[in-house]
Amino acid sequence: MHIANDSVSGLIQKIPFTAIFYLSFKTSEDANKFERRSATVLRSIVLLLAAYIVLHKAFSIATLDQRLADMTVGQFFLAIFEALFGSTAAGYLIFKAFRYPSLQHRDRIWCERWSGIAFGLATIFMGAVLVTLLDRKGINLGAARWIAHGVLWLLF
Repeated sequence: MHIANDSVSGLIQKIPFTAIFYLSFKTSEDANKFERRSATVLRSIVLLLAAYIVLHKAFSIATLDQRLADMTVGQFFLAIFEALFGSTAAGYLIFKAFRYPSLQHRDRIWCERWSGIAFGLATIFMGAVLVTLLDRKGINLGAARWIAHGVLWLLF
């Protein structure tokens, strides 16, 4: 093992410092105001949408229609647990949506990541709606129909 460590350290010493410095800083770390603001807004939209999905799917509103006397103890505790979990998870996501990271953490990579996530989600939702509309017209796209129904199930 001592020989392997010497060969690796010798290899690192042969690489010029400028090559290592250049490879680690390929992109500019500076993002302008428009990029930071748009990425922050898109991040807020994504997190609010996630909070809606968590609250809508975790918190069963149908169990609130039952009378308390008609519920079993297990159903009652399940309804309480679902309400606590749904509201806590949605509250956390809403809190994260409106609490922005510091300016030094909102670099270009951060902006590109959140913009990509937001536009990717928008594309998936629009594709799901399009596949559902095409399915009504009689055009069947096979597996895309099941994916579209799964995506729309998250929202409704």
